Amino acid sequence: MAKSFLGMHIDSRSLNWRATQSRLDNLPGAEVKITALRPVEDGVGIELLDYIVPGKCRPMPSAWKSCDIAHIQIELIVAQLLDGINSYLFL
Repeated sequence: MAKSFLGMHIDSRSLNWRATQSRLDNLPGAEVKITALRPVEDGVGIELLDYIVPGKCRPMPSAWKSCDIAHIQIELIVAQLLDGINSYLFL
C-alpha cells in the first residue's frame, strides 16, 4: 500500500541492538526494528523506527504542541494522489 500512495517501496528491514544501537540512542539495551522506504524514482528515503526495547513508557502528554522537542512531522507531496486512491479502491 505504501507504494500505491507514496511512490515508495520497502528497501530493507533490519533489527538493530547491542552496543551500537545503545550508543546511537544513548539508551542502554535499545532494540529497534528498522524499515527503510525508498522512492521508486530518485529522491530521499525514510526510515521507520519501531522500538521494541524499551517498551511502552509514559503516555504522550495531552498538551503536546508542535514546538515541543519530541514533535515529528513529515510532509510528503504526492503527484496524482486521487488517481492512486481511485486505483486502490477500485481494484
